[in-house]
Amino acid sequence: MVFMATIEYVRTQTKELFDLFMSIFPSSEVRVRPDDSFFVARENGELIGFAHFTDRDRIYLRGLGISPVYRNQGLGTALLGAVVEHCQGREIILITETANFSAVKLYHKFGFATRNASNRMGPYLQMKRSPFN
Repeated sequence: MVFMATIEYVRTQTKELFDLFMSIFPSSEVRVRPDDSFFVARENGELIGFAHFTDRDRIYLRGLGISPVYRNQGLGTALLGAVVEHCQGREIILITETANFSAVKLYHKFGFATRNASNRMGPYLQMKRSPFN
């Protein structure tokens, strides 16, 4: 399947964005802070993916989600690339499930390194991208 997604930067969470988030991460608690931002991907007006991050001196990537129909087509790469470009010169930190091999591979591709692992709430990796990458 070939798609022609557009990616845009937004500062507010909409019901449509919340619904997509919950469809991808159903057991997650979504908390949007005043300094949170999103890059969203749309195809023909339909929301198909997002990158959710806290936009401060240090960036916290809080979620990267793609609608199942659009996975493995480069959309995650495009959204993460938009975050990295937007946040140039700042450290980016994220937490991902250890078993989410495709996500870990994507983060490594963008220069993220594993800082530590945690089993506190399940097997997770904390990863960091240096501002000098």
